Amino acid sequence: MKTVLDFEKVADHGPQTYSASVSLGAEELARNEVVKLSDARVEGSVDEGDRPEEFVVRGTLAYEADLMCARCLDPFPFANRSEFTLNYVPRPEVATAESLVELEVSEEALDDEYYDEPRVDLKPIVLEQVQLSLPMKPLCDEGCQGLCPHCGTNMNRKPCDCRAEESDPRWDALRGIREDLARKKEI
Repeated sequence: MKTVLDFEKVADHGPQTYSASVSLGAEELARNEVVKLSDARVEGSVDEGDRPEEFVVRGTLAYEADLMCARCLDPFPFANRSEFTLNYVPRPEVATAESLVELEVSEEALDDEYYDEPRVDLKPIVLEQVQLSLPMKPLCDEGCQGLCPHCGTNMNRKPCDCRAEESDPRWDALRGIREDLARKKEI
């Protein structure tokens, strides 16, 4: 299903609303931690902006996913509902070296999205918003203990029998100083 936002229709008839269910595959996100992804539900409105030929796209995005925990590698459910606002302006003409000297970029222009045609496909917008809403390091729980670095046991399910390494042998000289200080306090 291809859902398109039509800026000409907004310019001619005023604000428009949209509502769609967009199918995204986990592979489209190119994120290994996304195991499964539901269809993304998106709805919102498109209105003219304050600048000439500017259009403001507002929306709410909701989806569910199964993510792989960054510590224990177990999948866990993740749900997200977020709002977004995007400002679309026509793509500027290619600048010459002389015009770049005089070009002044306003703060609001830093947040602009550009369009070449007055019809914009909704799927890339949804894909970007899903990417932005995914955690960088997904965790099944803040207290997740992860995997044992020696045997690979999931420490959330059961403790392992591995002995923790005492310490790096380069710190042995400092350990002797600590023991000497403790003995001096006893005297």
